[in-house]
Order: sequence, then C-alpha cells, then structure tokens
Amino acid sequence: MRNNKTLLLSLLASCWGPSFFFIKIAVAEISPLMLAALRIGIGASFINIYLFVKGERLSSNIGFWKKAIVAGFFAQGLPFTLINWGEQYVDSSLASILNGLTPLFTVVLAQMMLKDEQMTKNKIKGVLLGLSGLIILVLPNLLSGIKASITGIAAISLAAISYAIGLVYIRKHLTKTKAYHVPAAQLLSV
Repeated sequence: MRNNKTLLLSLLASCWGPSFFFIKIAVAEISPLMLAALRIGIGASFINIYLFVKGERLSSNIGFWKKAIVAGFFAQGLPFTLINWGEQYVDSSLASILNGLTPLFTVVLAQMMLKDEQMTKNKIKGVLLGLSGLIILVLPNLLSGIKASITGIAAISLAAISYAIGLVYIRKHLTKTKAYHVPAAQLLSV
C-alpha cells in the first residue's frame, strides 16, 4: 500500500510540476485571465463529464452552490490568475517553489479557523522546516540573478495564501459532500 501511495504521489508531482513551465510559455501568448479561464473550463468539462458518465448529479441546494462559489474563487479562480500573472515576472522554477508555501499557509490558517486543528510542536517544527527549505531553495536563485520581481513573487505568494484559504474553507464547509462534487461545482462556478 505504501508503494502505491508513493507511486501516486510521484505521478501527481510529475503532472503538477511541469505545469509552471507550461504556464510560463502560455502567458507569453495568452492573457493571464484568459489562461485561467481556459484551465478552469477544461477542468470543469472533464470532471463534469466524468460525473455525468457515472450518472451523478450535482446538488441543486443554493447553500451548496454559494459555498462552492466561495471555494472556487479561493481554490481556483484567484490563485490560477495570480500565478499566471506572476509568471510574467518570475521564472517558472521560482513560481513552483513559491507554490510550496501553500501547505505552510494551510497549516497556520487551519489552526486559526478549524477547532479540531490545533498547532502542535510537530506542526510548528514542520512549518519552520518547510519555510527554511523554501528559503534555502529560493535565496540562491535570487542572489544569482534569476529573473524575478517583487511583484511576481508577491502575486505567487498571494496565490499560495488563496489556495490555503480555499482548502481550509472546503474542509470547514464542504466535507460532507460526495467525492468529486465539490471540485466539479467549484470549477463550474468560477
């Protein structure tokens, strides 16, 4: 079972990692907002076709859709746009490293917003270790002249915060929803 999870994690990383490289290429030809709309539209199409084939329908409850809109804004719409815009000013490798701030921000926000997620010594150590690792990865690149601007770094860091807000919001408000229904509704609502 452990090998299976490692394999799936490796597959996910191999799919997710290059996306920053392809975003960098795409924003040279397509506006950041249009690229975000394309990514969201393609994702919405695939996941909703999948649900349709399975015979599943999304909830018609207005409360669910209000929550899906908020979640979609913070988990897809805003961060996709910020990353796309930020990659006009930073290298794709730096963008992917800065995206690594997402779990760190998520741990901190979850501790503040979720009653069952309290900060422990291990979580503090993990956040500090993760932040140290990001600094170690980013600092030499910045000092050696990697193409970066404060504006691009800020945009991608804000995207990581937005992802964290979206993840914590989903955990707080949408955990009782069927698998795939939350992301399908989020992508449709953005």
